[in-house]
Amino acid sequence: MSTSPQSAITIFFNVTPDDGQCFNPPEVFLWFISMIVISCTWSLLFGSFDFRKILQQLNIPLCAAKSTNFFISLTGSLVWNISMSILTAYILTTGGLESSAPLRYLLMAWFARPLPGAATMLASLFDYNAFRANLREIILVESIYALPPIYLFGTIASQSIKFSSRAQYYLAQDKHYHFGFALLRGGAAVDLLVWIILIISLVAISFILMEEGILEMSVYEDDMITLKLLTLCVLRCLGGGLLWVGSVQLSPANFCPTKLMIKKITLLWTFVPLVDVLWRGVWGVDQKYDGGGDD
Repeated sequence: MSTSPQSAITIFFNVTPDDGQCFNPPEVFLWFISMIVISCTWSLLFGSFDFRKILQQLNIPLCAAKSTNFFISLTGSLVWNISMSILTAYILTTGGLESSAPLRYLLMAWFARPLPGAATMLASLFDYNAFRANLREIILVESIYALPPIYLFGTIASQSIKFSSRAQYYLAQDKHYHFGFALLRGGAAVDLLVWIILIISLVAISFILMEEGILEMSVYEDDMITLKLLTLCVLRCLGGGLLWVGSVQLSPANFCPTKLMIKKITLLWTFVPLVDVLWRGVWGVDQKYDGGGDD
């Protein structure tokens, strides 16, 4: 594993197998954009209210209480995404433990990547009401999914001051290193701030749900909660992009997965959002938009 001075704050992204090919900033950015586009495509194809009505005609046995179905929908989605993230981190370690960061570090880095929630919102604006339920579920799942990387944000934030003083010579070698460090530190700051606001927001939302229940909330309250969480998703997507691009810019030889690793991960995350949107389509009940009430 690299012992260069920047490793203290970029170790979370360290993948350097013998036959690896190093990513440059535009490549890592486009890689994540491609996965976001795939996720948005599945949401547009299978996340509409009309398609969900088709799924409900399959007569899949659901729970009598719609709130229970909603809980199962979100819990299953969260477990699925976390499980596939663990598998992704494992794939990045297949070059050997000596050539990569520990699995838990790579998992934190993958959690902190740019997520598709904000882009899904933009892609759904042409018919917002038809995709409202799918978008709300994605935003809620993303908000919980984004909690674990606090360790990554905190470590980068706390180590940045030490790094800037100890690695002055390294940063002076190339202006791109200094720019990468600024991006990395900025991304960590944005994500750390969003994490704090998110915790406060989730606590407040929990109190609202305990008092009213998710099925009894008005459409206005529902939309306001979704809007607040969506704003945090936009900021978190920005922070995740800055983190990954800044890491590659600061340490060009730090994230160098093999072509096979990239193919496996890209293929995996081509189908992860497809399974996710279909799962939520089966269990998620559009109680606000199909006439309401428990039939």
